[in-house]
Amino acid sequence: MSKVSMSPWHVIGIDPAPSKRAVVYHDGAWEKVAPTDLRDFITQQAESAPRTLVAWDAPLSFDPTDLYDRTVDKAARAWVKKHVRTGHFSEKAINARAFAGLPHWVVSCVSLGLPFGTPPLGLRLADVAALDSLHTGLLAIEVHPAVAIGAWWLASACPEPLPRYKGDPAACASIAARLGFPSHCGSDDDVLDAFVAHRLGELFVQGQASWVGNPCTGGYVMPLCQPTEELLSTLSIWGSAA
Repeated sequence: MSKVSMSPWHVIGIDPAPSKRAVVYHDGAWEKVAPTDLRDFITQQAESAPRTLVAWDAPLSFDPTDLYDRTVDKAARAWVKKHVRTGHFSEKAINARAFAGLPHWVVSCVSLGLPFGTPPLGLRLADVAALDSLHTGLLAIEVHPAVAIGAWWLASACPEPLPRYKGDPAACASIAARLGFPSHCGSDDDVLDAFVAHRLGELFVQGQASWVGNPCTGGYVMPLCQPTEELLSTLSIWGSAA
């Protein structure tokens, strides 16, 4: 029996934003936390559980040789573009924007101390070795729920294209139903993203999800499935061209 299964991780899925309350999913329920309170919230959660994993829906690292974009996001955009052309995804169903253009940076820095700042309680980015060796502590992974939803949508062989779900509760409800998520996940896109972040964290500690890209220079955790393998192949092409 692995150390992970002997001592379960407390997984928290967080969809942060700088100008509105973050949506958080953990212990089977959702709650909303002001961005200025997220650091204290995470600290309190970690202090109440010996092993806590935060699945964070925003960039946590980058390659200092490129201060605008990351290879993993370039690869994701190419992968998405291919599946838009083939009719698997609707236009703008999935965005993987250059990290420098995202407004989440300040929340990541203040709340997690990543990529700049002082991490609370010694928080650090997780890898498989850390999961197996850490008996107590606080770890984080970066996730991109829309890209993960895209992979699951492809794996489900849905004949309809993945809809653009941002700002569209009906599309969120359709995705939740198709992928077998709890019905409340379809109430809005923030709720859906927080749930997916949590699901990815759970899969990661179970060995059923892994990093696409490098956690230290740009990457996110994705479910182990054939579409993720395809994304990894795309990433290898972009990485060799970098």
